[in-house]
Amino acid sequence: MNVAFGTGNWTKFQGFSNAALSDNFHFLYIDGGDGTSSGFNSFIRSHIADLENFVDSGGHLVINAARWDQPALDLGFGVTLSSGFSSTGSAINPANPLFHGPFGDAGSNWSGNYFSHDVVNGVGLNPLVSGAAGTVLADEHYGTGYLMVGGITDPYFHSPQHEADVLRANMLYYADHIV
Repeated sequence: MNVAFGTGNWTKFQGFSNAALSDNFHFLYIDGGDGTSSGFNSFIRSHIADLENFVDSGGHLVINAARWDQPALDLGFGVTLSSGFSSTGSAINPANPLFHGPFGDAGSNWSGNYFSHDVVNGVGLNPLVSGAAGTVLADEHYGTGYLMVGGITDPYFHSPQHEADVLRANMLYYADHIV
């Protein structure tokens, strides 16, 4: 987060707090991993309308969760997150600016244990990264805002390591600044 936004230029809410939805933020990043899958799923189910309204009104939202063997989850926006493990990820269009800055070249192929745990599906999604099980990162403009959704694990589990860190920082920056 510090790489993408600068030290002290972002707010962290521990756990799945309604506070992020009540403040006047332009950008939200909601991450749910294996140790938080139940809380993540519950938060999303309870706040689909809030999240859709946030993006529809011009907000930028990243929802990313690498859950362990969880049931399919309706994320709203006509998007579903489903279990689908992949040890690799590949850029769909390596020329996309997401993979080339502002924090450097993220490469176009990654591996990991695992690279992703979930896949995303939905009408209107623009696939960005694919894995063995399907699309693991996608985006779309929704209303007057922007949505990025994924099932990618933490960069700690990826290689090449530097490019994995660059990919995550670029994802956050790109999602916050796209018009």
